[in-house]
Parts: sequence; structure tokens; C-alpha cells
Amino acid sequence: MENRSYRDVFLIGTGTIAIILGLYYNEWIFAPILDPDGIISGWSRMAIWLLDLSLLSIGCTLILFRHRIPPEVSLNMALVCVAIAFCYGIGEFYVRSLGAMMDYRFHSGLRLGDDYLHHKLGRSLSTVASGRPYHTNSAGFRDGSARELKKTKDTGSRLVILGDSFTEAPDVDWEDTYLSRLEGLFSADGQDLEILNAGVVSYAPGLHYRRLKTFLDEGFGADGAVMMLDISDIEDEAIVYDDWEDRWRHEHWTALFDLKPRFVVFVRDRIRTMLHPEIDYNPMPELNIIDMTGDPRLSARGSWTESDSLFTEWGAKGIEGCKEHILEVATLCAENDMSFALAIYPWPQQLMSNARPSKHQVIFEEFARENKLDFYDFFPAFYGLPDWDSHFIPVDVHWNEAGHKLVADTLFRFLTRTDIETEPSLTE
Repeated sequence: MENRSYRDVFLIGTGTIAIILGLYYNEWIFAPILDPDGIISGWSRMAIWLLDLSLLSIGCTLILFRHRIPPEVSLNMALVCVAIAFCYGIGEFYVRSLGAMMDYRFHSGLRLGDDYLHHKLGRSLSTVASGRPYHTNSAGFRDGSARELKKTKDTGSRLVILGDSFTEAPDVDWEDTYLSRLEGLFSADGQDLEILNAGVVSYAPGLHYRRLKTFLDEGFGADGAVMMLDISDIEDEAIVYDDWEDRWRHEHWTALFDLKPRFVVFVRDRIRTMLHPEIDYNPMPELNIIDMTGDPRLSARGSWTESDSLFTEWGAKGIEGCKEHILEVATLCAENDMSFALAIYPWPQQLMSNARPSKHQVIFEEFARENKLDFYDFFPAFYGLPDWDSHFIPVDVHWNEAGHKLVADTLFRFLTRTDIETEPSLTE
């Protein structure tokens, strides 16, 4: 009688778990697996419903007809359930022990989490991302191939470009990026200048400093660096990367005890990556604390130059953070006998605005002058276009191939103008 009581408890418990799974793990789990945008067909939705109904039916059957199930079947079910629970528990602990890092560290070999750099690109990779061939060199920079990067250049010079998604340019083929084009312009001009792409999606000045320092600490050398300061860097420094290390340490421990099924999400993302290898997934937990919805050309992220309220709320704080880290990069370059230049460029918000010069231009041109920094302003190049929208990806803030060509041509003129062409490190 006692054994029957244990069997009843086990079967009721197993049935209850099946019912809970049928009610909870439905489209939230499967829709993103079947389609990157979470939009699935009617047939796929029916298949998910059928699975849910099957789980519900199994659960109800185990509870209602538990007295008719033979003991040996109950024992086998118990062993299977214990094995599944044990494996799932190990998986949950393994993923949860990584805290917030799991979203980057295991999402793909291309984008990895890092305790010092926050996130980075994997090294020496040849893969497919955003539907195009994607390569990184041995330093972890996007490149034309998965080449072994020499510590220093035997002949000629080397220039490192620091930037975010505009510089990494995941939505543009390598040959069409402004860095690849820029290196070609120098080659056509008879100058041996190697251009390194240190751009990483969502980087900001504080991470630029750490990325360049890591590069130099590993024994690599360069003759100069250009920081491409993005409009979104202001919000990044004020909100996204404000005390991010403390947040990660806190989330590392809270992740052990929250109710989010982290291992299920982990498995879901692995399956999604296998089914859709052409999609460059880049989950970023920090972006949950800012508004990333709606038309990016109308987002607050790029509109702080046009809004006094946004400037007061976080713009001023972000600007000060950017200035502090820009000077850190400039000092690091000086300590390593490297030239340094600061560059700025507009988003569509600034090009649609009647406020010219932009607040972004005024603030950082004055900052560069006060600190005697070389300053490259790309705003006039875009202001002078008869149709600036043709240089951007539709309904996006990033440059298309034409935009990258414009930036390459403009940066080439900046780097070869009379007052800096006397620097052997960049022009010989």
C-alpha cells in the first residue's frame, strides 16, 4: 500500500510537470527557433499547439489513470525522469554560474563575452554572419581573411581604427567597408599603410581604450589610431556601460536563484544559430535598459543633439564620460609613440535637423581644440550630399556601400592633408 502511495505521488508529480510544460514552454520557446524574427507560419503555430496539447494529454493521463499503470512502467518512467532532471540541473547550474556572460560567451564563436572588454570578436575565425562571409584575424579584429597578424609591421606603417558597428560594418561586405577602401586608396597612392579594423558592435570610448590597451599589451604595435566617435556613444557611456562591471558581478549571483529557464534559452539559441547561421545574433543584456524599439532614425539614442530634455537626462553625463575616455586613449597612444585623431560623423537625425552646426560638432570640436587633438569632422561631407539618404541602409542609421565609400574618401583626405602628411608613421 505504501509503494502504491509513492507511485501515486510520482505519477501525479510527473503529470503535473507535463501540464506545466504544455502551458508554459510554447511559442515563447519555439517561435524564435523557427524564425529569427519570431514570426511563424500558421502550420508551425499549429505544430506548436499540437505539442502543447500532447503534453497536456500526457499529464492528464498520468494523473487520471495512474492506478492502471503497471509498476514496472512506473519504475522506468521514474528512472528516465531522474536522468532528465539530473542533466537539466547540471545544465542550469553551468549556464547560471556564468551569470550575464552567457548571453555573449556561448551565443556563437564570433561574438564572445569578456570580463575586461565586455564583449569582443573571436580570433582567427572564418564564418558566416549577417548572410556574408566573415573573418577575424589573430588579434580578434574583423579582416579580409583569418590571417595571422604580425606583432609589428616590417615595412610601411599601421593605423588602428577604433569604432562601433559603423566601423565593424557587419551589414557590408569586407571589400566595401571604408577601412578596406581606405587601405586601397593608400596603396593606389603608392603608400604602404596597413589599416586595422578594431571596430566592434556597440563599443564606446571606454571600451575603445581597453581594446587598444589589450592590443598593445599583447605585443602588437601600430603607428597611429583614429577613434570614430559615434552619436550613440553618448548614451552608451551614460547608461549602457555605466558601472557595467558592478552590474555583471551582481547579476552573476542573482542568476543562480532567479526563475528564468536559462538553460532552455541557451539550448534554444544554439538551435536557432544552427537553423539560421546567416543571422548574426548579437544579444546584449544591457540594451534592455534603454529604448531600442521603433524606427532607429527617430530613436532617442541618436536624438540627444536635438532634445534639451534628453541632453539634461543623460546627454551631459555621457559627454563627460566620452571626453574622459577619449583622453585616456590619447594618453595611451602618446605613451606608445602613436599618433591619435578623433573623428565624428552624423546619424540621419542630424542630417534631417535644421540645427547646423550640430551640437555634436560644437562640443567635440571645442574639446579637441582645447586638448590639442587632431580632429576629423565628417559632418560637412554628409551635409554636402544632394541626397544623403542614398548613403544609408534603408530605415537604418548605418552606411551602405556608398556611405562607406564617402567615408573612405574623406578620411583619406584627412590623413593626407598637408599638416599631417609630414608624419612618417602614417604616410611613408
